[in-house]
Amino acid sequence: KGDVVFVACHHAREWMSVETPIYIAAQLLASYSTNTTIQADLNHTQLWIIPVLNPDGFEYTQTAANRYWRKNRRHNSDGSYGVDLNRNYSYKWSLAGVSGSGVPSDDTYYGTAPFSEPETNDVRNFMLGLTNLKAFFSYHSYGEWHMKPWSHTFSNAPGYETLHSIALRDISRIAAVHGVTYKEIFNLYNSSGDATDYWWNERRIAALTTEVRPVYTG
Repeated sequence: KGDVVFVACHHAREWMSVETPIYIAAQLLASYSTNTTIQADLNHTQLWIIPVLNPDGFEYTQTAANRYWRKNRRHNSDGSYGVDLNRNYSYKWSLAGVSGSGVPSDDTYYGTAPFSEPETNDVRNFMLGLTNLKAFFSYHSYGEWHMKPWSHTFSNAPGYETLHSIALRDISRIAAVHGVTYKEIFNLYNSSGDATDYWWNERRIAALTTEVRPVYTG
């Protein structure tokens, strides 16, 4: 079976991202016995769901201390806390001139080295151990964006046509459910050490980020 990995909560404050893969799992389980399309997909796919990649940071945002904390809870050498886990992957890590900081107290601090954090190191090792890795989906919030590599540059990634076709298919299927149309973009801004950049460069698997939509206030 093809291995497909869903990951959420690189960033601690993005609570809505946690709910998305859990909801996907619940819907797949509830529909498997009656939906032949889902049956066929799951019979040929092995899904791995990691709803909280950043457990320490996620727990910290649920205290009175800081609801909007972004990073993990690494105790840095200067006395500050936290590394931005989505700046800690090795591909284009610490690239100058893009989002990502070498200052430990900054929200986008990329750490002392690629994969310096147990969270990113463990998810990388887990995924590299899968025998038939096909796709990686990373959930963030908020917005209504469906993003594909590259993140470190606005230039097209190799295999752009494949990534583009997958993104368009995903967007059309999302729109078919509730009429919400996500926007396909490369990235909101350039960033270094991004998870999807790493997996596209490392394995050329479908690697996309979905910024789930904001709370409906209509």
